[in-house]
Amino acid sequence: MRTTITHFVFVVASIMLIHKPAMAELVWIDIPVSTGGSVKALLGVPENIGKAPGVVYSHGSAVRRLGYEGAKKQGYDIADYVAALNKAGYVALAPVRHEGVLPNPLNPPRGAVGNESTQSMQAGIKQGIASLQSAVSFLKAHSTTNGKVGAIGFSEGGLVTTWAAIKGLDADAIVLMSPATIKKAKRLNMKNASESKNLGDIKAPILITMGKNDNDAILKGIKGRLIPALQSAGVSLEKKLQYPANHSWFWKVRKKHFSDVLLFLDQHLK
Repeated sequence: MRTTITHFVFVVASIMLIHKPAMAELVWIDIPVSTGGSVKALLGVPENIGKAPGVVYSHGSAVRRLGYEGAKKQGYDIADYVAALNKAGYVALAPVRHEGVLPNPLNPPRGAVGNESTQSMQAGIKQGIASLQSAVSFLKAHSTTNGKVGAIGFSEGGLVTTWAAIKGLDADAIVLMSPATIKKAKRLNMKNASESKNLGDIKAPILITMGKNDNDAILKGIKGRLIPALQSAGVSLEKKLQYPANHSWFWKVRKKHFSDVLLFLDQHLK
């Protein structure tokens, strides 16, 4: 009897291993952008999954300001999100925008650049929008995807993703993680995005996630402006705003948060 049970457990475990996506080797690729030239992007394709949905991850300002390696040294490694998405069965792509990278940030541990100009911020956001558009198109056409693609944007990447959605981003699901407001970005800040007449053109369902202890500007701007504006525009919207977290908590993949993100993506992409 014990032999039979052991054999059964072995067979079940083998089946689970066969159907569980194998960890992908992450590779850097170049993707062209409409703002000119190209950007580097980190690509992960799970093995043994056949056709799978894709997800583009748009990073926060710390990566743009400090560069990929600089942000990684401070504890924010976008490869963690690519790997986590691969593990969940998604082809993942994370473009790294380089407009606005400054060599001497005033506060490197927090990715803060107090003397960054409006022009620099706007250049980074515009390149981010173009990068996201190119990345979605890349994954839509990729041989390993099923044609469905989601977009995740954190902090400045959330602002980038909001603007891209307003401009007609061809995504099937959107997640805005603690999206930044960036008042200094002026015409490209979240206030102006929230007041756009084209919000109603967003067809993809949106999930917004934030921490209870997030930045005051984000708590005020997203709860007071963006969420009501999306609701008034008739956009399909879910929100989870009570994670026990501050802004930088989202630098890392947290099970408490990421399981909610995956539940939303699975619902709309799988």
